[in-house]
Amino acid sequence: MSTATSGDVPSHSRRRPRRTSGAVRRTTFPPEDERSTFPRFQGQTFAQFLRVAEQLKQVAADKGLTLVQLAIAWQLRLPAITCVLVGAKSPQQVAEYSGAVGVTFTPEELARIEMILQEVPDKG
Repeated sequence: MSTATSGDVPSHSRRRPRRTSGAVRRTTFPPEDERSTFPRFQGQTFAQFLRVAEQLKQVAADKGLTLVQLAIAWQLRLPAITCVLVGAKSPQQVAEYSGAVGVTFTPEELARIEMILQEVPDKG
């Protein structure tokens, strides 16, 4: 039985990365962990989510952001979005997450993210 580590998995919406408690390739979750019953956390579907997350992590790094900051900025770029709720557990996380405020994306970055998100599995 492996434990999960920090990571991000895009949500099933295909439009936005979603923060999770994390995952490691080839991780299996214990029966009491609700993720063990969700198809998105199993087999090839889970592996594909992880591949997408790794690609988005590279986009974030290229922009000088963490993956969480990229996810928050991705949401905040939309004019209809005025607030993104995040599950910060410490003042340090709040400080990190605030680094997403004011981030802008070039058309090329948006196209790159959209292309990556096309690889999100249909199951989720």
